[in-house]
Amino acid sequence: MDNEAVLARLVSGRGGGEIGNLIFSGVMNWECEANVLAWYERVPSSANIADAPSRGDVSGLDPSLAIDVRVSDVLQSLLEVCPSDVKGEVQSDESSSVKK
Repeated sequence: MDNEAVLARLVSGRGGGEIGNLIFSGVMNWECEANVLAWYERVPSSANIADAPSRGDVSGLDPSLAIDVRVSDVLQSLLEVCPSDVKGEVQSDESSSVKK
């Protein structure tokens, strides 16, 4: 990864907020369930093959390999595994940001 904050959170095992903690807790649970000891290390952006696509630059990718991913589907999947108190918080944040 090429993000110092994410690296620090993975190493510490804390996400820095309720939703972040859920995500990082999921990573830690996966490590335990898979019986692996993961190594996280920072790499420069120039060495990260995901850097350009993560910034919207897909010019170096084969368009025939593209898949359609809807952010709403990903968020819904995350909400399905969240505890109910976090779901309520996320849903109330979403409804308050929608302008009518």
